[in-house]
Amino acid sequence: MRTIDKLYVSLANRKPFFSHGWGDPQLLEHILSTDPLRLNHGPAAKVPSIEIDWSSEPTPAADRPSHQIGRFQSPFRYEWSPRGGGSNRGARSKNERIVHTLPEPIQEARIQLILPPLSKKVENPPLVLHFAATGDEGFARRRMALAEPLSKLGIASAILENPFYGSRRMPGRDSSNSATVQELLQMSRAAQDEALALLRYFHTMGFRRLGVTGVSMGGYMALAVSARHPEPLAVAACIPSHSASPVYTEGILSSCCDWQTLERTNPFADRYSARELLGHVLDASDLRHLAPPPAPETCVIVGGRRDAYIPAYSTAITHNLRPGSQLHWIDMGHVTSFILGRGAFVNAIRESFQRLDSYTNGGGQSL
Repeated sequence: MRTIDKLYVSLANRKPFFSHGWGDPQLLEHILSTDPLRLNHGPAAKVPSIEIDWSSEPTPAADRPSHQIGRFQSPFRYEWSPRGGGSNRGARSKNERIVHTLPEPIQEARIQLILPPLSKKVENPPLVLHFAATGDEGFARRRMALAEPLSKLGIASAILENPFYGSRRMPGRDSSNSATVQELLQMSRAAQDEALALLRYFHTMGFRRLGVTGVSMGGYMALAVSARHPEPLAVAACIPSHSASPVYTEGILSSCCDWQTLERTNPFADRYSARELLGHVLDASDLRHLAPPPAPETCVIVGGRRDAYIPAYSTAITHNLRPGSQLHWIDMGHVTSFILGRGAFVNAIRESFQRLDSYTNGGGQSL
């Protein structure tokens, strides 16, 4: 299984990650010097609300799910104060506020909403928000592998397209691989903020049974968002990591990082090697820096025993951080789980809603 992972990573990642280096060194210094418990995971209440412009596809037959495409402006905004003083790295005034938003060409976000067919219509249907795996652009893969099978179970889906992916690629880009470390951090935080705004939006639309799911990086996103959301969510995290750090410094994706450029542009070469610095910066994403979710027992995790991308210990950490959660191991690698593990992922989503139902109303409306 690991051999397949190694073969796939060599074919799918012809363009390296971080080919343009680190990004803003002042932001990196801010990350390294700030308590990670309060660094970059603000509560959902601070994320602005959104309005969505919907366009419907032709009305399907009664036994087919309906599709809608929605567009909205990303609510992502990260504001911080640089440290004052006489740093030789060009420190700004200590009273200055720095604001990060997504680049203007990719601020418009897209989702695809998939509702169950009329023949499967139930009162108060559950709705699960799907996050993208690394390199998963557009909607098609998640729609066919997960959303359409879920629609047959009466579960609605909302598929979010990540910033820097698909129609949200930066102009002129021919790859979704993050050009800088800062870009990877922006993508993660922006997708989380967009998801929190979407969950609030769908709640106002009348969806009361809400969940989040994702595979690989998407599984991490689902866990992070559930910790930032004020109400319990059904959570199905499939082959997730507890942090981006082991993925890019230990797992097979580390072979796809442009280490030569990262070493050459390392703004803290007097303190860290490029690999050490990347690990420290990405440690800001560690789920152990987040408060526990409101109902950890509504979480179902699927791990791959032969995964060359995600170390098994990292997936186990996500389970240990959610007391009462369920961990299912599948005897597969990372790539084979995308192909052969879809049934396990669908079952995990269904089980997570059953657990949410049990938590909220003693098991009523179980699927």
